[in-house]
This record gives sequence, structure tokens and C-alpha cells, in this order.
Amino acid sequence: MRFIKTAGLPFLILGLFLVAVTSGCVSAPKPSTATDQQLQPSGQLVDGVRVIKMEAKKYEFVPNPMIVRQGEKVRLEVTSLDVDHGISIPAYKISRKLSPGKLEVIEFTAEQSGSFPTHCSVFCGMGHMGMSGELVVLPSGR
Repeated sequence: MRFIKTAGLPFLILGLFLVAVTSGCVSAPKPSTATDQQLQPSGQLVDGVRVIKMEAKKYEFVPNPMIVRQGEKVRLEVTSLDVDHGISIPAYKISRKLSPGKLEVIEFTAEQSGSFPTHCSVFCGMGHMGMSGELVVLPSGR
């Protein structure tokens, strides 16, 4: 009992987290299963800009993946539906806090093609570590 009172709380929290992970309450992100023929750009073109309306909610981003073409100007219009979240796309040096109900507009040019991981950058609950996504930038010739 004394152990729990002095140093046991961090171990208790870690133990509960491990139980949640191993029991399936918290899952790892799933790889994209889309084939090259299925990859169509997300959102729509508006005056030459790829506009993607996104939602962040426990514990996912919608749409996922976000698909754009290399060279496109991209505008992400992101809203958190429930709690504080964040969106980070390290390859494009993007990191933004998302407050519930507040629209955040993120603009960038998709300069390099490839698949780039995204993740929630603000702790949002037990599933935070699994809240991730993917930005797919199709080569300009597609």
C-alpha cells in the first residue's frame, strides 16, 4: 500500500495504458490500402487551389488519407468536433492547434511527391497516440 502512495501512481497509469493498448481499446494507425487507381485527389479545386474540408475528432482525421497533386496549392480547412486537437505534418513544417468548433485554415504548396505521416500534436485522450493520418502527394504527371 505504501508503494502505491509514494511511487505507484505513475506505474498504475502506465499499467492501465498498457492494458488498453493490448486489449484493443487503443489501436495503431492502419496503413493506406488504396491502390494507385483508387487515388483521387481529396476535396475540390477552387480557383486553382485544392480545398480540403477536414474534421478532427477522437481519434481520427477525416478524410484520411488527404490526397493532392504535386505542385498544387493546398488549403486545409480543419475543425475539431470535440476537444482540443492538433495537426502536424512534419515534412511540410505544419503544426497547428485545433480548438473545438473553430475553423483553422492551413495553406501550403505540395512541392514534393510521396506519402507523408500526419498526427495529432495536442494530447486529446487515451487514443491520442493512435490519432494519425497520411498526406499523399501524387506525382504531377498523374
